[in-house]
Amino acid sequence: MTHVFSTLLVALLGFASIFNTVSQVCPGLFLKAKVRPNAKRGILAGKGYANIAVTLTSKNPISNLEFQLNVLNGLSVERIAMRPSPKPFTSPEIVKNADGMTVIYWLNIAFTKSKGGKRRFRVKVKADECALAMLEVNAFAYAVNGTGASCITPLALSAMVNVRYSKAKKAATCTPTQAPTINPAQPFVLFGEGQRFSQGGRLAPFQDRRLSVPTSIKMHDSVDALRHPQDPQLQSIDTPDACYEYCSLNSEEETPFFFSWNIVTSQCFCCVGVCAPFIFDPDVNVYEINVAKTLPPTMQPTMAPTMAPTMQPTPAPTMAPTMRPTAAPTKAPTMQPTAAPTMTPTMQPTNAPTITPTSLPSSVGFPDNLVTSFVEGDFAYFGAQTTPGSVLKLNLSDFSDRSVLTFDAGEDKAISSIVSGTYAYFGTDNDPGIVVKVNLTDFTRVGKLSLEPGEKSLRGAVVKDDFAYFGSVTSIGQVSRVDLDTFTLAGFITLGFEFPVSVVRSGDFAYYGSGTDPGSVAKVNLASFAVESVITFSPGEGSPISAIAHNGYVYFG
Repeated sequence: MTHVFSTLLVALLGFASIFNTVSQVCPGLFLKAKVRPNAKRGILAGKGYANIAVTLTSKNPISNLEFQLNVLNGLSVERIAMRPSPKPFTSPEIVKNADGMTVIYWLNIAFTKSKGGKRRFRVKVKADECALAMLEVNAFAYAVNGTGASCITPLALSAMVNVRYSKAKKAATCTPTQAPTINPAQPFVLFGEGQRFSQGGRLAPFQDRRLSVPTSIKMHDSVDALRHPQDPQLQSIDTPDACYEYCSLNSEEETPFFFSWNIVTSQCFCCVGVCAPFIFDPDVNVYEINVAKTLPPTMQPTMAPTMAPTMQPTPAPTMAPTMRPTAAPTKAPTMQPTAAPTMTPTMQPTNAPTITPTSLPSSVGFPDNLVTSFVEGDFAYFGAQTTPGSVLKLNLSDFSDRSVLTFDAGEDKAISSIVSGTYAYFGTDNDPGIVVKVNLTDFTRVGKLSLEPGEKSLRGAVVKDDFAYFGSVTSIGQVSRVDLDTFTLAGFITLGFEFPVSVVRSGDFAYYGSGTDPGSVAKVNLASFAVESVITFSPGEGSPISAIAHNGYVYFG
């Protein structure tokens, strides 16, 4: 039972912390739309065409940019173009959602010039015979990363397409749209194929997820042997049906709301708050929940009241007294007098103190290499290269009070660490890398964040404000940024050299040293999360594995 409860507690803590949200507009990006013919003229239903032009302007160089244009139900897309056209040319992706909206995605847009540039997106649409009189066209530009959108810029002003038609013809041919019916046998439906959330997605944590209700699905035998019938159950989420059930019971959202399912990695994301606009991703589908699954009653119904009394009536009072009178006092004393005190002491005196003080230990042993460390208060914390990883906590005041926290299986070798507030974050030597969160107040493991495939061996780490930065010892030299408020991945950049093995922060910049010969150092602007410059050492000055900053300089050894 203890094992089951601890597993459930970790799952709940992980669910509360893994949360992706976007609140900022992409700096230097602007969107402006224009529709022809204008709103005053409009277009004729069933025959008329409208041309929608959206201009995307960037004042800065930017990559990994995507542009999305949403065309409401009632408008059919006839022609698409982008100017200037990229080389090599990549066709846009077109997705039709369950609500009739057509979504057009232009992917992998980049502005490489120092002053940015412009892109113009043109879409020709035709109005259906029964289109609404006024249709809104929305567009978004956003920078994407492994978990969603790091920033989103919407249209400054929505574009409107006005539709005009013969009232007689409309009345004769167009009947009002019936309100959608909800089929209890189909509580969720596929809403958008090949799309995922740009924000507000919450990942169901770990392999086993909380359902809080016994189900007919077979659990792991070792867990079943420890579980009692009244205990909460855990179930692996391996289908969209299981994802629907989990999000219904855990996301606390009112219907209708969304969840997404990654068909490649079998990951379940619950929508919390605002998750739109959706991002194009052929590996993910978005589903809409119309009827949320509810828990069955956990208690028996209250019994109906009965007419018969439930207790015997109190006996009638009697006239006779129920107790005998107290006996008369006696003259003789009832106790012997207290014994006279003795002169002999009952304890030996304390020995005189010795002159030689008790010696403190000069070292503390540990079964494996301690490769990362920091000091917080009166304690030092050392990350060890054990499997699974572990952390040694040592009291610096007496150098003797020690304790060890061991990570979960699969979280191997704590090789980097940072501290923020009352929490520490340790990077592991896994592929993909894992960031383990530890509460320093009670020295307990809180949860973990798995990075994207390829972001492995998190060797060097620094922290600034609410973000942590972990260097991945890979052939392309990546740095992954983690939002500590939400404990989610907030993007990554490449350094331009292999194997970043050391790092030091000075002000708003981090300096990563490479494990190459000759060595290199990349200067990273943490505010914009971009590489500003790279320098290479002279031949023979290889593998700078240590670094410090002092008085405007950084020193690598």
